[in-house]
Amino acid sequence: MKRQYEKFKEKKRMTKEKLKKIQALMDSPHLGERQAAKEALHKLAEKHNINLEDLKPHSWYSFNFFTKFDKKLLFQCYSKVLQVNKIAYRKTGNTRKIKFELTQEQYDNIMVLYNLYLPIFKKELEELQSVGAQAFFSKNNLYGPTSEEHSNIPNDFNYNLFSELYKRSKNIVNPNQRRIK
Repeated sequence: MKRQYEKFKEKKRMTKEKLKKIQALMDSPHLGERQAAKEALHKLAEKHNINLEDLKPHSWYSFNFFTKFDKKLLFQCYSKVLQVNKIAYRKTGNTRKIKFELTQEQYDNIMVLYNLYLPIFKKELEELQSVGAQAFFSKNNLYGPTSEEHSNIPNDFNYNLFSELYKRSKNIVNPNQRRIK
């Protein structure tokens, strides 16, 4: 079984090398040669089920995050850009930095999404924390009889539902995340 896997791996490597050579022909000054190379490239990639994105050079790119929620957002951006469910990353010596192996284009797209959504995400989290704190104070009767804060909670606010949702959200684990050492 191991030998078959090694043969398969070697065949895939050789096919990728062949695809890279064909890809180099796409820079030809001759239009016919470029078109033929493009057709051959797509045909061979499809035949061997190889994503052309895998032919681009990959590098390890570092990402900084400050909270566990920032890290979750970063993973969501990674999943969105790469269209994958499993997240492969390296942890650095710095506890607030991780690395992904990406193409330059993938890195740029993740950075755009992350920088776009981070301030919005932080604002949403603050609002959720505020509502959560109000629900906690009210549930535990931590208000005095004339407290102004108590009046900020809507009359139809369902404390039991909020409490249940909060408990469930703390127990959510993403089984698709794996760490590469």
